Amino acid sequence: MSRIGRWKKMILQLMLQTFPAVRRRLRRYQSFLVPHTGPLATEAKNSIRDKEFHCLGGAVFAQAALPKHRNDVLDFIVAYQTISDYLDNLCDRCGITDQHIFRSLHLAMLDAVQLDSLPQHNYYSDFPWQDDGGYLQMLVSHCRQAIVKVPHYRNIESRVLTLAQLYIELQARKHQQRDLAVRDLERLYDLWRLAVPGLYWWEFAAVCGSTLGIFSLLAENRDPQSVYSAYLPWISGLHILLDYFIDQEEDKQYGDLNLVACYPDESRAVERISWFYLQSQKAAKGVANSSFHLRVIDGLLAMYLSDPKTAGHLNNQTAWIMQNSSAVARRLKCIAGLLRKLKYL
Repeated sequence: MSRIGRWKKMILQLMLQTFPAVRRRLRRYQSFLVPHTGPLATEAKNSIRDKEFHCLGGAVFAQAALPKHRNDVLDFIVAYQTISDYLDNLCDRCGITDQHIFRSLHLAMLDAVQLDSLPQHNYYSDFPWQDDGGYLQMLVSHCRQAIVKVPHYRNIESRVLTLAQLYIELQARKHQQRDLAVRDLERLYDLWRLAVPGLYWWEFAAVCGSTLGIFSLLAENRDPQSVYSAYLPWISGLHILLDYFIDQEEDKQYGDLNLVACYPDESRAVERISWFYLQSQKAAKGVANSSFHLRVIDGLLAMYLSDPKTAGHLNNQTAWIMQNSSAVARRLKCIAGLLRKLKYL
């Protein structure tokens, strides 16, 4: 079957099976939040409403899992991504710049994947709001209940923990005051420079911000080291650079640190995003289930660059990136645009 043929099959499965399953899970979380009021419940509701797209995209990885474990993997993906989006909302909009508070919040993301320790942390210690009605603890429990059913999880747990810790480092450092955030993110890359050479500090920060490496390890029970190396740094970096690329105007409006805006100019930004795309393809070809991961890479371009945010001032840059991508990615972008018009995305 051709790459386009495999993509058509995947898209049908996503539309008819996976996306409805994701939305059912998110509706359960929304129902849990209905009786709760206050700022934490409000941010939780907003994150589900505004960032459903992240769960839909992450759910692609459930299709790579063995059929008998697919629901467990999907349970984890939706719960873990919901934690990520909720905590990101809190960090962005709470008006706090203390990284110790951000670290306490994000201990939830470690508790969710670390089976040898009981989740006994007070995630909201020193946070101005405390009562979420048990929402965050419920999400952590859902993650743990899901991964314990995945037979190969113990083989990947150490790598998952590394990726989760990097995610926490990004979130804790990034949400500080701008000068401190830049300083501490530069220091973070200094710790990893030998392992991941040739990047700008903001590119490594982008690598840390993706949950896709965790999802890919959970779904894939073959050759976890190759999967890990493909996502850290390449596919994860591509993912988050695209996310920041389309959010440049919004981040400027809110005064948030945007990693793509750290490039010296627009041409350098699109050159490096395209370079990450090419490096991602090379890395994916060395993974056992290479066809799936190549579809993920093309799908990232299609999903992000079909977003309405790319219209207007980003249109020329988007066109340049797509011209330097594969024919499959370009066709998928057209399909993604159609799905957006039909409200499937």
